[in-house]
Amino acid sequence: SSDLSTSQSLSFVTTTSMRDMGQLVDRFRATNRLSLKAYKQLSSVLTKARKAEASGDDGRAVRHLRTFVSRATDGSHVRVANERSVLERDGNAVIGSISGDAVLPRAVNG
Repeated sequence: SSDLSTSQSLSFVTTTSMRDMGQLVDRFRATNRLSLKAYKQLSSVLTKARKAEASGDDGRAVRHLRTFVSRATDGSHVRVANERSVLERDGNAVIGSISGDAVLPRAVNG
């Protein structure tokens, strides 16, 4: 008998939005995975980014989102590595979608 194997490729992209990010920050705060101070800082800069995007100032929105990512990845603000990584991933995804530099889908072989 012959040994047959198949290979399949799957591409995927994680999508998110500033609204989704705000809900995530709210959920992290509600479950005590963010301190009140970190929550206020992240929410404040996210609100500024949303207002900038709504007014059509994409450059300012991206600058605020970069600040969000910087604060989200700071261990003194967000203590749990998993939360830092999720907020960083989502922040960078939204920056990419606004600036037109969205990350290409990555292939998963299985």
